[in-house]
Amino acid sequence: MSATSKRDRRILWTATIPMALLAASCIYPVWFALNTSLKDNRGYVLDRFGWATDPSLANFVTAWDRARFSEYFVNSLIVTAGAVALLLVVSSLAGFALETDDELPNAISKLKRKNLDIIILNSLKDEGAGFGHDTNRVTIIDHNNNIDKFELKTKGEVASDILQKIVSLVQ
Repeated sequence: MSATSKRDRRILWTATIPMALLAASCIYPVWFALNTSLKDNRGYVLDRFGWATDPSLANFVTAWDRARFSEYFVNSLIVTAGAVALLLVVSSLAGFALETDDELPNAISKLKRKNLDIIILNSLKDEGAGFGHDTNRVTIIDHNNNIDKFELKTKGEVASDILQKIVSLVQ
């Protein structure tokens, strides 16, 4: 065995031993909690650190009933359903097109080319709309080529219109 391979092995062991100890220190508390939860009171008192000889799920049933976990579970389902619904709305693929020439055909082309759910067309030709104004006039085109042209509105109202269109597409 060469000196280099002995040195490499020593380096390997100096890294392996601390990592194994770290892993054991992370895994042991989880094992202890699970093992203890499977014991009845008598089994825990007689042998705290030993294996559960007669494992039982009675402690889980008791905790479920006493701590009202069923209520918490229903609350979790409600929050999850709300989060998924919000995620569907937020994750819809929407694009924006700022066009000067051939506005509608260019916006439809971009919608198809980028495989978007909707595209919001802004025009630089509309008076009082766009940059430097508190109002905007948009046209919303969806993937089914439905075209909704909106009048001049505040930007907050435009945002509301866009959100309503996305929600209608998700439903």
